[in-house]
Amino acid sequence: KEHFNIMCDDLKEGEKHPIHNPTCTFGDAFQCYPEVLENIKKAGFQKPTPIQAQAWPIVLQGVDLVGMVQTSTGKTLCYLMPGFIHLNFQPMVKEKGNRPGMLVLTRTRELALQVQAECSKYSYGGLRSNVCVYGGRDRDKQIKDLRKGVDIIIVTPGRLNNLQMNHYVNLKSITYLVIMTWDAVINIVF
Repeated sequence: KEHFNIMCDDLKEGEKHPIHNPTCTFGDAFQCYPEVLENIKKAGFQKPTPIQAQAWPIVLQGVDLVGMVQTSTGKTLCYLMPGFIHLNFQPMVKEKGNRPGMLVLTRTRELALQVQAECSKYSYGGLRSNVCVYGGRDRDKQIKDLRKGVDIIIVTPGRLNNLQMNHYVNLKSITYLVIMTWDAVINIVF
């Protein structure tokens, strides 16, 4: 009731994943990850938002998720903190260059910039900063930023297609994909 009667369901046919109870505290989700807890503490959050409480037990199992929530409900932390943990456990690619491990696909540059601003507030385990790639901005500067090496890339579809088709970004290393189809919907895919 406290979380607006949010319901979770495994929509697959046949064998279904168990749906864990929501997390009531940040420690419930991240007790084994003190650096994540420190990020959350620095940000001043008191308890998980409803989408975070429901999504973290699912995403931390490595299960794909589709979430529909209102604007300003904690979506970015919902996928970012588990994304940090996921990336931290991936084998390191020596010549990282333009090979990000996490891709956040947004539909507009405004949303991409908003996501980047929020993501820039947090760090984890020496992961390199994120790069925001969208049309209407200096393409050469974006390519230069990508060549420095990043772990998280935030993109709009048109510019991503352009950079990928011209071999400026390699998507083979993506192991954590977030698709924001509207301001209120997130898809997390492993």
